[in-house]
Parts: sequence; structure tokens; C-alpha cells
Amino acid sequence: MIGGAVASIFFPAPCRACGGILDSGDRIPLCTACLAAIVPIAGPQCQRCGKPIISLVAAQTTQVLLCHMCRRELYDFDFARSFAKYDGALVHAVLALKYDEVRPLGGWFAKRLATIVRANPENFVADAVVPCALRHAVAHPCLAQQVAACQQVDSAQSGEAAGEKLGRRLGPGRAR
Repeated sequence: MIGGAVASIFFPAPCRACGGILDSGDRIPLCTACLAAIVPIAGPQCQRCGKPIISLVAAQTTQVLLCHMCRRELYDFDFARSFAKYDGALVHAVLALKYDEVRPLGGWFAKRLATIVRANPENFVADAVVPCALRHAVAHPCLAQQVAACQQVDSAQSGEAAGEKLGRRLGPGRAR
């Protein structure tokens, strides 16, 4: 850590979100202020997609709290959650992780998402989690290994050919 802090004095790098000089020796390319600006979504949320519910009247009067999109059944998933609203510094952090492969951000995100999973463990039961589109797995050997492992689990549990239902999430009473 001290070596990173010393290096940042002699070779200052800009924050990927605000452009200011990084103020820590971390390998995360966002300054402390931008990281602090990424705050969890607070208040009432749609029970399916996790969007914040703005109307306090709706939050207090309905049994099942759903946003207008989920009431119309426009989404094809059973449950989703985000750690924070996708804007500002979070956009820059996601793009740095996704396209620039800034791997230390993966651990940073994992810690924040783990809090959501711990809060809703019954909603995060899944047969397989695939972090990318399958067409990208060939270019990334570690992802190719994850996909192969998921295909083996998938075929062992269902008796279907490997990969036939990989990537599909079947909810109760839903045929896709």
C-alpha cells in the first residue's frame, strides 16, 4: 500500500469519473469522493425489479409493491437488484471494469453486491451464474472454464444436453 501511495505521488493518475487526481494508492481508478458518491438504493423498491418506488402512497397502500413495468409483466425475470443507481461515478466504474478490465473493481463491486445477497438470500437461488455473453467466453479462458462448469451442472441436473438451457432462468409457473 505504501509503495502504491509513493508511486501515486510521482506518477499521478486521473480519476476515471471526475478527472481529478487520485487521492489513494489503491488500484481502483476512482477517487475517494467518487467512490463515496456510489451509495446504495434506499427507500421502498419494486419487489421484482428493485426500482425505487417514488410514490409514498403506493408504498403504503399496496400489498405487493411493484413498479408500473412489473405490474404490466414487461420484464422476463423473477427478481433483480442493483446496488446503486446507474449514473455518475457508477457508470465510469462499470465501464472500467467491463471494457478496460480493471480487475480490482470486481472485488469492490462483489463486496457491495454481497450485502444485497445477504439481505435477500431466498431470491438468489440459481443453477448457474454466467457473467458474460457466451460469445465472449472463447476470448477469456477463465470465463470459458466457468461456462463449461455451468454446462456440466446444468446437464447433470436436467438430463438435457449440455448447454441447452444455460442462460435461461425459469421461474415458478413460467414457460419460456
